[in-house]
This record gives sequence, C-alpha cells and structure tokens, in this order.
Amino acid sequence: IVVSAGKRGLRDITDDVTAAIRDAHRPGTIGTLHCFCEHTSASLVVGPSDPTFATRFEDALNDIVPESWNDEFFRHTAEGPDDMPAHVKSTIVGAHKTVPVDADGTLSPLNGQRLYLCEHRNVGG
Repeated sequence: IVVSAGKRGLRDITDDVTAAIRDAHRPGTIGTLHCFCEHTSASLVVGPSDPTFATRFEDALNDIVPESWNDEFFRHTAEGPDDMPAHVKSTIVGAHKTVPVDADGTLSPLNGQRLYLCEHRNVGG
C-alpha cells in the first residue's frame, strides 16, 4: 500500500494495512506481514491506541534527538534543521515491522495496539 506521511507526527495506518491484507488474504490461511517504509526520515512503530500516544512519542523522540543537533555537529544540513535529526530518529525507531496475520486476515498480535507511520520532518514524503 502507499500512504502519505504528511506533516511531522504519527499517522495510524492500521486500518489501511488491514484493508490491504483482507483484499489479498485467502480465508483460513495464516502468515506474516512485513511492512517497510522507504522514506528515510520516517519510521514504523507499534503502539497503544491511546490518543495521547502520538504526541508523547513525538515529544520523547524530540528530547532524544533535538533539532539543535543540526547546528551543533551534523554536516548534512542543506535540507533544513529537521532533516538530519529525522534520519537519526528513523534509524532509532526502525523502518520495518513484521506482524503475524491470523486466519481471518487480522493483524494478530496487536491486541488493541495500532501500527503507526511516524514522519519525523515538518513536511514529509
């Protein structure tokens, strides 16, 4: 599937992914879904359905990799102050997730959790 990350923050893509699985799923079969994000300043995360999670997660990443680092020691600065910190955040969080798929085509282990696309730049891909 193709989804747009849009602006900085987390986008819940669970329903998009589930719909794509159901379109291709053969009833009664189980398997695994491997999601990979090709965008180098974005990542994928499994997290709670808590509405405050997205903001808290973004705030935590900004504390771990502040944009001030762009001026302090990064050399790749031509694309704006959020670019290189976004690459670091993507590397920390990861660009892929593998999730079991149940026989009914649902994402098995989520148990109320959600799959999020995390855009780490102010305006993403």
